[in-house]
Amino acid sequence: MAGDLLKKRYATLLLVDSNEKHDLKLRVDSTVEKLIRNELAKNSSLPVLGEEFGTEGTDLLAKSFWVIDPLDGTVNYFKGNPSCCVSIGIWNEMNPLIGVVFNFHTNEMFSGDTRSMYASFDGKQLKTSPIIDTDQAVYSTGFPLAMDLDSKAKDRFFEKVKKYKKVRMIGSAALSLAYVASGKFDIYEEESIRLWDVAAGLAIVRAAGGSIEHKFTDFENFVLNVKATA
Repeated sequence: MAGDLLKKRYATLLLVDSNEKHDLKLRVDSTVEKLIRNELAKNSSLPVLGEEFGTEGTDLLAKSFWVIDPLDGTVNYFKGNPSCCVSIGIWNEMNPLIGVVFNFHTNEMFSGDTRSMYASFDGKQLKTSPIIDTDQAVYSTGFPLAMDLDSKAKDRFFEKVKKYKKVRMIGSAALSLAYVASGKFDIYEEESIRLWDVAAGLAIVRAAGGSIEHKFTDFENFVLNVKATA
């Protein structure tokens, strides 16, 4: 349902609600999140954390809860770039449980359940890449809003990534993680990113047999550092 609406790209959905520095918010972001929240409320009593409207429910750290990113890759969507998606996950005690990432442009559906350790893409089982050698691996990342971009930080970044075969930044953390789960990328790493950007993707990578690390640096604002590898 959310994907169908996003595909239509109505002019009203592309209205800019906020355009600050490196961030862009469209009318579609809040419209789709409301739609998803309404659908979840029909069948679930779990609290919800979403990018646009924050939390519904209390004490998220002690419970299972939904995590919604109604449109991961808003700038891509605005520019007509197909690297964007809907991302919905369930976390339990601040660990990924279930994730679904849907690229509505291509009708690609990625899902994973860490309880059964089963991940799928369009009904077929997903497995991460067998590549373990860094010099043959494709490294994916992004530059989040909260990232330190001073010269020392940039130097550390280039020292890190130069040892990999290739580096990719597609503008969607959720899709990047789905691509790690499916073997298109071998590693995804990003610092100071928000939980809703990676919640579903981390579940899918783990369910596909990958290894994930996540460390919260700011619980109040749901900011964390993540690393997911094959």
